[in-house]
Amino acid sequence: MPNAIFHRGSYLLLPGEFPTYEALMADLRSRELPATYSMIPLLEDNRVRCWTVFKGLCLAPYFLTGYRDEPSAVQISDPAEVYPAQVECLTQEEYNARLRAVINERCGGCGGYKPLSPKVQSLNAYFQHMSLDGVCLFRYESKPAPRSFGQNMQWLGGGFMRNKYAEKDAETMRQNFREWLHLSCDSAVRTTTADGTTLLTIAPKKKELLPPYLTLAVGHYVHSLTGTYRIQPDAQPDTSPDALLSLASPERRDAFRRECKKYGVSLADLTWDGQDDGRVMRMLWEQNKHSLLYPLHEAPGRVILLLMDTAEAMKALRFHTPMLQAHSAAITVHSQYHSRRYTVNFTMPFDALD
Repeated sequence: MPNAIFHRGSYLLLPGEFPTYEALMADLRSRELPATYSMIPLLEDNRVRCWTVFKGLCLAPYFLTGYRDEPSAVQISDPAEVYPAQVECLTQEEYNARLRAVINERCGGCGGYKPLSPKVQSLNAYFQHMSLDGVCLFRYESKPAPRSFGQNMQWLGGGFMRNKYAEKDAETMRQNFREWLHLSCDSAVRTTTADGTTLLTIAPKKKELLPPYLTLAVGHYVHSLTGTYRIQPDAQPDTSPDALLSLASPERRDAFRRECKKYGVSLADLTWDGQDDGRVMRMLWEQNKHSLLYPLHEAPGRVILLLMDTAEAMKALRFHTPMLQAHSAAITVHSQYHSRRYTVNFTMPFDALD
């Protein structure tokens, strides 16, 4: 039975005066909107300052008590934005004990696994990766990508802000692309448009599949930071569903997976019922701000994504389970390892496609 709600990216315990989700919603629909309720927020990071032993960190739908248990005023404007959620609240000691048991049961065989010591700090690396129900989207059993494209893109963005990259010539920027993003370009041309926007047109090496799409993602990110600087590939790549999914087709699969590993990306096809009034797309563009993903193709109830940090992007989608599950969301991920179709919920079940 739901004991919490998910509203605009936040988990909140039901107010004490409403024993059920249905009672809260009935009250909400009877009131003039926006309506304000006193509710306890549930956080995955309770922002506890610590040095050697991590505290206050958890993964939904399992949350911690004893840190931020005071209710806050929550304003709700649209009942359609309120989704039911079933959560469990534990003390830090209870959470640690259950996490330790799950790690010992599930983590063997992972390349990142190190046997736990009796010390609490041996759990530090797991609080934001392993859920208490045994879901870890970071597991790897063969050599992982040496980099995250999203992280490298953020470093490049820092260069724009700190080192005045917008003033650099085209050749310098071509070299910066290679240095920061490991993205090799045959050439780069810098121009200025009539409205004063700086336009850098680069020619990614033609022998690879992904660089034109990576350039689109970089261009959007840099423009979001600067407002006056655009980066584009010399030829607009085909972003139709057929063209994008053909990148991971059997005849191209080996080359595609090598490039996924080289750049630290994957391709994902997310579908849902489309009856969401744009809320799913708004959530995805919010994740884009964190350099986790970039929508290459958008249509009602479907988006094809470039995942620029696959594990973190999937973790973000899992966090939004109450909304995505309500809209029957599923996602197929084509990565350096495999192709899998996930049903989006807290347990993230999947079918292996190859």
